[in-house]
Amino acid sequence: MAAAVRIQKKQTKRPEAGILLEQVLLEILGSFFELRAAGQVLELVTEWGAGSWGLMRLLKAGGPKTVPEIARMRSVSRQYIQKLANELIGRHWLALIDNPRHRRSRMLQLTKSGERQLAVMSERLAAHVDQMAGGFGPPELRTTIETLQRVRHALKAKISVRSGGAWTADATP
Repeated sequence: MAAAVRIQKKQTKRPEAGILLEQVLLEILGSFFELRAAGQVLELVTEWGAGSWGLMRLLKAGGPKTVPEIARMRSVSRQYIQKLANELIGRHWLALIDNPRHRRSRMLQLTKSGERQLAVMSERLAAHVDQMAGGFGPPELRTTIETLQRVRHALKAKISVRSGGAWTADATP
């Protein structure tokens, strides 16, 4: 890996930390696709790749939310969340409830059936994660969590298109 870093540094004159962070982002991206595939096998993710477990977990932890609120939290389109919500409503895992703050924008809420399904999904995920965890030490995982949190916050601050983020398509810093 060090040789690859040196070659790339000479060609682009980039700082080593920038090159390494790019590799971290590529690993995150690769992990995302592997995680989504595993989620489909474990029935935590829809056939089309949307995270049903994640949405249900969000509603369990944070209470009812509107589709636009969830879309903003996840940096995805409202239509993407609506499609997922419709599927989960069809399975009776979510329900639409009145929104006291807005007449037309109803809120999504986990149903009792959805809570039971979320518990089953969470147990299934935990069993597999616990098996994988044997190859890692707690200090290593804590450092990884802290680093990934910093990366996520830096991305959010830099990319936030809705708030006039600092990144542009022309790749100028």
